[in-house]
Amino acid sequence: SNSIGVSPTSRSKERARDFSFSSRNTPEPTCSYLYCATGLELTSFVVQQDPQSKREVLLSEKAALPGDVVLWKATAINGGPTPLHDLDVTVPIPSSTRYVEGSAAPLTLGKTRILPRFSFDGGRNFGFAPLKKRVVTTEGGRRLEKEVEVRPDEYTHVRWSIPTLDARSKAEVTLRTRVR
Repeated sequence: SNSIGVSPTSRSKERARDFSFSSRNTPEPTCSYLYCATGLELTSFVVQQDPQSKREVLLSEKAALPGDVVLWKATAINGGPTPLHDLDVTVPIPSSTRYVEGSAAPLTLGKTRILPRFSFDGGRNFGFAPLKKRVVTTEGGRRLEKEVEVRPDEYTHVRWSIPTLDARSKAEVTLRTRVR
């Protein structure tokens, strides 16, 4: 899996091959830089607050600096004539950022509500928040193994598993990260 990095220069659009889109019945996406007939498009925006209106403003051409919040918008696109089934949309958390807790919203497609799942092990395993992990500690000279909750800033990937994406339709998911 490739990673998406936030660099000191603006990267408002990423190529679809830079993150994951998979379906058991889908051919490899055919994409140009800004559009995929069937595939993914990823955009990122630096989130700032307008000092006068106090509303959020999304800036696509601003360089992300330490402490900035970045909104990532992944759009799964089915430009074909048939539905896509068993579709996973996986967005890696750039290593130069940390996931903002609660920012990966559920996706609603028709009557289906899809909750995001998270990974803290580089995208090998996914689960619903809160995630748990086993750690080994030493207490009173004894080695103990215990289960602890994974902090959201330890998440490495976010995934939405879409059962069906209708023909000629899109599904958009978002999450936020904070630049280290």
